[in-house]
Amino acid sequence: MLRRAGIQDTELNVVQPAHIHGEGKLMAPLTMSRISDALAAKGLATESEVQHTLTELNHAAADSETVISLPRIF
Repeated sequence: MLRRAGIQDTELNVVQPAHIHGEGKLMAPLTMSRISDALAAKGLATESEVQHTLTELNHAAADSETVISLPRIF
């Protein structure tokens, strides 16, 4: 899009943090915890489904064999 607009010196750098240990692995369960009320309020997930997902995400975060990544940043 930028090149079509005449801007030729464009660069692209993609960063995707991934964690095998440490606080970075807690981003998924923390995010789920923070949005759980909204998910239930909109009927996207039951409280039971949210709790099950939180349990699974916390297990994944505690597992030293699991890699958890964050969204790509452009």
